[in-house]
Amino acid sequence: MGRINHSDECSRTVEGAPVCTCGAEKAAVTEAKARLVGTVKVVAWLGDRTCDICETEIKEQGHSLYDARMFDGRWAKLCLRCWQQSASQRLGVGHGQRYLLTGDVLVKVEG
Repeated sequence: MGRINHSDECSRTVEGAPVCTCGAEKAAVTEAKARLVGTVKVVAWLGDRTCDICETEIKEQGHSLYDARMFDGRWAKLCLRCWQQSASQRLGVGHGQRYLLTGDVLVKVEG
């Protein structure tokens, strides 16, 4: 973002904590977000593609690998069937991620 130029009227502390009251920080953040529009971050699975439970290898287009927390609290790489049977079937922070085989790359699509 670079250096933010605050106005002379900006009260930069409230109860000892720095706070921008002139709007310069908000403008800088809005500008940074605008530069990110159209940018896509791709996350790929680089590890083993074998289900930790049934040992099925994820190798067919359109199949998914789940990096998920199971009912017993352990994390595992799971195929769809094992994910449905052994995990909460929720994705996101603390639950898991879904990777879809696209070409020869497992690309994160959820979670």
